[in-house]
Amino acid sequence: MTNTNYPICYAVKNKNIDIVAQSRSGGAFTAFSDDVLEKGGVIYGCVFEGLKVLHIRAVSKEGRDRMRNSKYIQSNIENVYLQVKKDLDAQKIVLFSGTPCQCHAIKKYIGNKVYENLILIDIVCQGVASTKVWEDYCAYVSKKMKEPIVSVSFRNKKFGWKSHIESFYGNKKEYHSGIMRDLISNRYILRPSCYSCPYKNMQRQGDLTLGDLWTDEQMKLPFNDYDGISLVLVNSDKGQEIFNASASKTESIRIDITRCKQRSLHTQVEPQKNREAFWKNYKKRSFSYIISHYTTETRTNRFKKFIKQVVRRG
Repeated sequence: MTNTNYPICYAVKNKNIDIVAQSRSGGAFTAFSDDVLEKGGVIYGCVFEGLKVLHIRAVSKEGRDRMRNSKYIQSNIENVYLQVKKDLDAQKIVLFSGTPCQCHAIKKYIGNKVYENLILIDIVCQGVASTKVWEDYCAYVSKKMKEPIVSVSFRNKKFGWKSHIESFYGNKKEYHSGIMRDLISNRYILRPSCYSCPYKNMQRQGDLTLGDLWTDEQMKLPFNDYDGISLVLVNSDKGQEIFNASASKTESIRIDITRCKQRSLHTQVEPQKNREAFWKNYKKRSFSYIISHYTTETRTNRFKKFIKQVVRRG
């Protein structure tokens, strides 16, 4: 029987400080997926493969660890649904993490059959950004560094959990910027379908929902928040079982969901009023023009403070 009191909202932080440092929030995903892996299960999640983003299958913690960190572009999920169903039919415990629309797609793909061995985790999603903009951004950064990009990290905690800085690494140089952050938060570059997303509500697609915990300043938590705290919604009995199984690895406290400043849970993203003009300029102008006219990179001191275009590694 499903508990009608769902979702239940928690603030969660992994007890392992190294895991928190390597995660983009509080390391809740690692704690939940650890339990599945320890039972011989399979994890599906999103990773960077070079500068591309795709879903992969992992049966080890090393493979799973690649799924940490934020990716704000659409993942390639080709053949993943087919493999998920094969694993389910083979009686493996399967944990699939993705956007709410990807979780719903899993449900549609497997049909009416109920798989007790399937665990779905949907992420709090504002929307996914244009792949074209991402590719042009990478080309721009690579040109600035004068070398190929080897790896990338969204929301580098080196600058603080709440900084939302993108970091690009070459073999000898690195580049730090908030360009993607600005274009997304200013609502220019989300996929058109994301502006009419049917999943912006509390009828969640996952057994668990994960995101960043942003709260009002008056909320006091029993653990520090300077390096990241996860927002976790328990949406089903199965989700509660997974949550309880990870209790030894996490600190958590139940909180009032109305005090969470996560508008992406329930509020549609409105396109920027001049979005059409943005895209007309994007097709005609250089990427440098887009940066100077649609981001804060050249209008504030953040450029000097956060961007290091050429940094030699030791």
